[in-house]
Amino acid sequence: MKNATKRLFTMLLCAVVLITMAACGRSADGEGENETSKTPTATTAPDGSYSVTLPDKTVLEFSGTPKRIVSMGPNITDILFELGVGERVVGRTDYCDTPKGVENIPSVGTLFSPNVEMILSLEPDLVIGSLLFSEETQKQLEDMGIKVAVLYDSKSVDGIYDMIRAIGALTGQNKEGDALAERTQKQIEDAVVGAEYLKQVRTGLWVQAKGITTNDFSYNNIGATSSRPFGGTSSSYEDPSLASIMGSVTYSYKDRYSIAAALRGDGSSMVSDNNTFGFFPSVSLGWDVKKEGFLSDTDFITMLKLRTGYGRSGNLGGITSYTTLNTVKENGIVSINGAPTVTMGSIRNTNPDLKWETRSTFNIGFDLGIWDNRLMLTSELYYSKTTDMLYEYDVPVPTFAFDKLMANIGSMSNQGVELGISVVPIQRKDMEMNINFNMSYQKNKLLSLSGEYNGMHMTASDITPIGSLYGAGQNGGDNN
Repeated sequence: MKNATKRLFTMLLCAVVLITMAACGRSADGEGENETSKTPTATTAPDGSYSVTLPDKTVLEFSGTPKRIVSMGPNITDILFELGVGERVVGRTDYCDTPKGVENIPSVGTLFSPNVEMILSLEPDLVIGSLLFSEETQKQLEDMGIKVAVLYDSKSVDGIYDMIRAIGALTGQNKEGDALAERTQKQIEDAVVGAEYLKQVRTGLWVQAKGITTNDFSYNNIGATSSRPFGGTSSSYEDPSLASIMGSVTYSYKDRYSIAAALRGDGSSMVSDNNTFGFFPSVSLGWDVKKEGFLSDTDFITMLKLRTGYGRSGNLGGITSYTTLNTVKENGIVSINGAPTVTMGSIRNTNPDLKWETRSTFNIGFDLGIWDNRLMLTSELYYSKTTDMLYEYDVPVPTFAFDKLMANIGSMSNQGVELGISVVPIQRKDMEMNINFNMSYQKNKLLSLSGEYNGMHMTASDITPIGSLYGAGQNGGDNN
């Protein structure tokens, strides 16, 4: 149990690091996304000279494309190389891990403390600064007649996409910058990393007493009772913990095709060290058919989307805090050397191999809107299978000390279809009527409750109510 707890904390610590990294990236990339677009503009003259107006109204004029560029940020250096102008970079700030092809470019210090004298010695005709570029450094360089463009803050560009376009405009690579920004925007629409840690502490204390002389005392004067039988006073303590990390990535192409992938990892202290962690991936696909050329001119169809997905989820509904441990409680009093001594004994059969109950689900469906969505149809087919199902089996005494043992052996399937219809028969400026109809059908089937446990064949009654199943039936499970 101690090893499991250590691994839970290690897992959580890694997740926190990932979240911090993701949050930094997302806050930078998403900055200003609710504001007016901050795309820079470029104007080219017939003689080849051009000017670039940044969103903070800074105007930089160039007689020709800059040939000697100092990059004040690893992200800027990477973009310059992606635009095919890496050979113009004569100076750059330090990387945490310098990539191949950049190591021979002279360093001008770090983002936090650039070496101004080193920058001046490189005789640049353009310095591109980023988020941490200080106003003091900018003024020093501008006083020496060097053109400085500060990007990637609330006054200049709207996230990484406009930053790419700005660098393209500054280096005379307008088309290349627009194309790179578009490719980057299509690659990952959304990425999320999260983590949670849940620890519960449950304590209990109860006392049974008899022979109280008056009910006026209630439970506030237990000492006034004449009898407190053995076993009537007890207490309990539980401290289950659960550490989880989860991540998801969404990708879309041409605003028509989408794919989303997610992975969740859960580690619980309620199962053995060998089975602490369960990993549950999922993936889904979407296709906006209405945006295809062969359907875009079909006026009466307003919307048509197809979707499908597959995923796995976990459940520990039938397990309590110490089910996998050999726990004991008082079971009597004996006299040892004339003194009463409480004896202890096991309270249940222990199964140290208990693990996550797992459900795998596949679904496919569509959404159809007709006549400006006055008539909408939605339908979904699904099939799921639960394996390693938790169930309490009857076992012989002996071999076992008690007649019940919980084990992961069974399996169950669940399939069905859902249909929804929405009609808007009246839609006026001051009134609208909506009629909705939903229908669903599902079928649960217990596939098996029989199997092997440590060489012993385990089975259940021929007829077992679904509701009596610990995992899939209740205590956190779900039959749907």
